[in-house]
Amino acid sequence: MTFAHADTQAGKTGRYSSYRMTRWVVAIVLVTVGFAVLHTRVEAQGPPLGVGQGVVLEGELDVIYEDSVGGGRLLHFLDSVPGRGRVPLRLEGALADLPSGSRVRVVGNLADGTVTATSVTVMAASSTRTLGEQSVLVILFNFSNSTSQPYTTTTVDDVNARVRDFYLENSYQQTAMTFTATGWHTISAMNTTCDYSTWATQADQAAVDAGFDVTAFARRVYAFPFTSACAWWGMGNVGGARSWINGDYAMRVVAHEQGHNFGNRHSHAMRCDATGCVSVDYGDDRDVLGAGGVVGHLNAFQKERLGWLSYGSSPIVETVTTSGDYWISNYETAGTSNGLKVWNAATSTYYYVEVRQRVGFDAGVPPGVVLHTGSPSNADSSYQIDLAPTTTTWDSTLDVGQTFTDAGLGLNITTLSTTLDGALIRVTLDAAPCETAAPSVSLSPSAQSGPAGGTFQYTMTVRNNNSAGCAASQMSFSANVPSGWVSSFNPVSYSLSPGASVSTTLSLISPSSTSGSHGFNTSATDGTSGLSANASGSASILTNLNVTASAVVSSGKNRAATITVRVSNGSLLVAGATVTVRVTKPTGATSTLSATTGSTGVATVKYSIKPKDPLGIYSVSAVASASGTSGTATTSFTLP
Repeated sequence: MTFAHADTQAGKTGRYSSYRMTRWVVAIVLVTVGFAVLHTRVEAQGPPLGVGQGVVLEGELDVIYEDSVGGGRLLHFLDSVPGRGRVPLRLEGALADLPSGSRVRVVGNLADGTVTATSVTVMAASSTRTLGEQSVLVILFNFSNSTSQPYTTTTVDDVNARVRDFYLENSYQQTAMTFTATGWHTISAMNTTCDYSTWATQADQAAVDAGFDVTAFARRVYAFPFTSACAWWGMGNVGGARSWINGDYAMRVVAHEQGHNFGNRHSHAMRCDATGCVSVDYGDDRDVLGAGGVVGHLNAFQKERLGWLSYGSSPIVETVTTSGDYWISNYETAGTSNGLKVWNAATSTYYYVEVRQRVGFDAGVPPGVVLHTGSPSNADSSYQIDLAPTTTTWDSTLDVGQTFTDAGLGLNITTLSTTLDGALIRVTLDAAPCETAAPSVSLSPSAQSGPAGGTFQYTMTVRNNNSAGCAASQMSFSANVPSGWVSSFNPVSYSLSPGASVSTTLSLISPSSTSGSHGFNTSATDGTSGLSANASGSASILTNLNVTASAVVSSGKNRAATITVRVSNGSLLVAGATVTVRVTKPTGATSTLSATTGSTGVATVKYSIKPKDPLGIYSVSAVASASGTSGTATTSFTLP
């Protein structure tokens, strides 16, 4: 596997001031983006796989990394979906960091066979065991049209023994992988297409026929002769049990894919010059999950995620909060402290400091002090730092006498000395000046409607805009509402660090006798500076629903009638209204479709027109309901 790689330089005096990095916020919770959910039932049939179709699917999440010479590719699938089987997913932003094996409900848009998710609910989260004994079954198989055996079981056993030793050393003797190999087995499938899922199923059965209980193994590796049908060398589930090896069975690729199985993403680098910085996927020049050809220890951020550092009886990464000189042991053997980390509130990341020596499986990587960044809320945030950011030279070693500086944080990290046992590091945390500013406040939704005497709920988001040199502030929340209305916040206040944001839920209860539209204001006040900011909203009492409907018939091969329903309460658009649309054919047969209005008060459904559908006038009725109030509208369309 050949990945991007660059040599380090000696004798450096470079000084680092800042760099840019893309970040993602990850939460394995319900993540919601505004959308209109569409459930469709066309007569007695299930929904077709149409373009732009809204769907709600449940299944088991499968996250796969394909690792090739050209780079890695992260893919998401939803398995065991009733009526559909395996469905490709497109997860973006916060949704993309969910692990394999989770049982999820996905709301999204289906187009060209792929679902783009707008909301994911984790119904049963998966967990990856990273400590203790790890049993691994390696199944060697070939194909009905290609029965070659490109390497022997002795070669496989030798590689497996080295991978076992590699992770024993990485985990400081806490994770022991026990490998068992079986094969070669010839499966009935051919290698003309990269149908790795079918291959794994048939390989499992071959192993069962050979007397193995495949379910008794925590992990499985599928190894087969090289086929150009698969554009990758290795592939592995992220946080899952399976990996695939296409061709050479080598230490690098097996250890790399097992790193994905443990749950880690790639170890990146941020390479900079005078024009800016570029993220390199396979960038870390000392990590098996980084640069090509490297079989070195996982970096401190990656190990900490797996519990091999700073967990239970594991060695620690010491959190530095005050200036001083700190001793860290060489990274390859367990010591009192095997690294340092410094929190950067402005970016919600840690700086990690570790010292490598040519010991054990790090014998082939450059020795010296190394810096990385990583976020506790983002599995894909491992970045090795370029210590010469204003030049074209890639510099990844903080030499003796060299200083790394983050001026905004008031941070200096200097290597004072190194030995075969570790390094002495000086950390200086200068008190950066505190510059206060009014917080930012936003309200979502800004307007909504409901019945008299009902409860209206809004989300107020507050951001602390004070500079990084300031301490955390106690933000208090309040609302100015019309007479007779009752307001409450949950939470009512929150301690917020500079640059951080928090959301609180505002509940408004309207009087039972009120009517019309009512405005209100919310505010957040910084308890340290006394500065505050406001946001305004409105609540309208829902007395009746105004509903309009229209239908447009498309031309071409796949004809459909697009039916648009608009729901309002006076001049206020009503979001979240349930809409039921009934289409009656000229023959009297009916079809029912349903939808929910989005933020614009509009719901759209599509009625598919079949070639044998009768000509004539199709009657359409729409019923909208919200908060105990309903309204109707009718329209029609004609098939001439």
